[in-house]
Amino acid sequence: MYDPEPLDDDTPESADPSWEPPEASPEAHRAARTEALVQLALGISLVAIPWLALKRVGIYEWVATHAPAWHVPSVVFAQGLTALAAIAITIRLRKSNLTSLGLHPLKHRAQAILRGLSIVGITYAFMIPVMLATTLLLQGPAQQAMVQRKAQSLGVFVRIPMLMVLPCAIMAGVYEEVLVRGFLQSRLARLFAGAKPLGLSHKSLAVLLGSLLFALAHLYQGAMGVMQTLLVGLILGTCATTWRSLWPAIIAHITIDTIGLLASRYLVPTAQRMIDRS
Repeated sequence: MYDPEPLDDDTPESADPSWEPPEASPEAHRAARTEALVQLALGISLVAIPWLALKRVGIYEWVATHAPAWHVPSVVFAQGLTALAAIAITIRLRKSNLTSLGLHPLKHRAQAILRGLSIVGITYAFMIPVMLATTLLLQGPAQQAMVQRKAQSLGVFVRIPMLMVLPCAIMAGVYEEVLVRGFLQSRLARLFAGAKPLGLSHKSLAVLLGSLLFALAHLYQGAMGVMQTLLVGLILGTCATTWRSLWPAIIAHITIDTIGLLASRYLVPTAQRMIDRS
């Protein structure tokens, strides 16, 4: 299987985001595309089946009814553990490895943390103006409906026990990055290697498609939530591709989720008061 290893952080090539492995033969490209397609089909199936089964048997609804404070943690950990298990099974069966997900040995922890925090700064630098502009451009019922939908979707997060805020953020940050940026994005990049639809490189196309899927998974948050997660996904995907490592994206995702969960305890009641007054 064509499964190039990420370079060691100490090599000159790893400092150059434009570096590419030597050109492979057409046969190697076809084998890589086939393998990527097989891994995508297997991985997505192994993720989707337990998720649908858990929803089908009504586990989440039962927890929401009998222990509403634990509804979100139960969903996050059930989906997270099954997704991580599915990806682990997939790479095991296909004789791949963790480095193919961008999870190579973390030799420079301080660098990964600084890069992760820089992603957080970049994300908020883009997201806050975009959200403010969107809110200001919409007037009357449209503005009220968007804010209300966002407040309603975040209302469930307010009920999370304070003790579970960080564990939920860690689980969500790890499994969503491993699933979306580590697995889906890397396999999509191999699947589209050599193709340039809309003038995009295979890596840029993979970042875009992965971010769109990530955003659509947050449809329950309404238009504002989809825009936010699309923007976050594009930034995380670009950084993961540029640095050829998933660790900064994981650190950033955990930080963003932690800030969001804590902020929602203030923002949701404030938004609801604004809606009630209007």
